[in-house]
Amino acid sequence: MPPGNRVTGDHISARKCRVIPHLISYLLLYHSYSASLACFETSNSAGTMAHSGKVTAMEKVFHFDSASEPYVADAAVLCCFDQRIRLAVHKFLQRQGILRPDMIVVAGGAKTLASPRNDFERDFILEQVRMSILLHRTERVFLMSHSDCATYGGLAAFGGNPEKEALHHRQELRRAAQLIQDKFPEVRVERFFINFEGIFAAAEQGVEQVA
Repeated sequence: MPPGNRVTGDHISARKCRVIPHLISYLLLYHSYSASLACFETSNSAGTMAHSGKVTAMEKVFHFDSASEPYVADAAVLCCFDQRIRLAVHKFLQRQGILRPDMIVVAGGAKTLASPRNDFERDFILEQVRMSILLHRTERVFLMSHSDCATYGGLAAFGGNPEKEALHHRQELRRAAQLIQDKFPEVRVERFFINFEGIFAAAEQGVEQVA
């Protein structure tokens, strides 16, 4: 081989130094593409890739058909999250024709307006009522409190006296209703006290069982 065309070990090493980085980059790019393709195929086969191209990361765990049309709320309902009253509240609302309620379910129910732990608690509830009126054109507000509510210290806080407890809740419901009426004069406010025998309307003169 003529001296001008001689390939030395140094030449070979130099060429390797130039080629190897390109080869590594190509392999990394190919690996990334293959992984992306596999991910797409897995998602598509699992049914998580919609025809529109949107990807959902959630799996349906319960099927239920529900009306999707906008609605007008029959009432905004403020009540406690105590499990013991949940069924009674649901049945009562059905009987009252409140089929599309905006439920505001928090510890203490109407107590959050009448005697809240802090201003934030009261303001949060007022904002929920305001949003119900704004978004769902609510014209009625139901305020509820119940017997043996832990946020009041339970029935024990009234010496185990149901009448003393009911009187206190009537006063609390009156304060809560006045606050709602002052803030939202366009709505009708109704007050209810729940014990383990029924639901009572809290009138100015006393309480009257309504369910």
